[in-house]
Amino acid sequence: MKNVKNNETELVERQEMFDKLNATRIFIVLIWDEKNDDTDYLSSLFKFMIWLLLGGNHTVQKTIYDFFITNSSSEKFFRKVNDLILREITNTSLTSKSTISKEISKIGMKLLRLLQLFCEGHNLDLQNYLRQQTNSKNNYDLVTLTTKLLTSYKVNADNYESVMQCFDTLTELIQVRLSNSYTNT
Repeated sequence: MKNVKNNETELVERQEMFDKLNATRIFIVLIWDEKNDDTDYLSSLFKFMIWLLLGGNHTVQKTIYDFFITNSSSEKFFRKVNDLILREITNTSLTSKSTISKEISKIGMKLLRLLQLFCEGHNLDLQNYLRQQTNSKNNYDLVTLTTKLLTSYKVNADNYESVMQCFDTLTELIQVRLSNSYTNT
């Protein structure tokens, strides 16, 4: 038990060290600046961002939220997310067996996992911002988009994990923390 606690503490310390070095902001910008939809590159960026947010790191979540609300260019991140999810929807409706499909699907699932971790631990600020980007000229409805992706799947053993990731992401995007008055009834 002590070893698990030490590993968790070490993880949080490393995440926060990278956050202090501006890695969170840099990776968000790298994601929105990627122009060629290079799946290996995007996969690496998403993997690092997922690692930064593991355990619902509130410090990293706050950095992300503050960056989104203070940087009007953050709309580019949401446009990129929108485009990637739309591509995943198109891909699932065209085919589910091709190599390209599996590569795109890996990116789509990492992206959904990233969005899930943005909101992990009932982070109301990021939940609300992901639903409606108040600091942007354009608003991308990620809840509806994720729902459309979910409904585009023909559920089978091959895409079960993708379907479950859609549900997990939607859960984090829309759930709210109940106050004590609701939980005592």
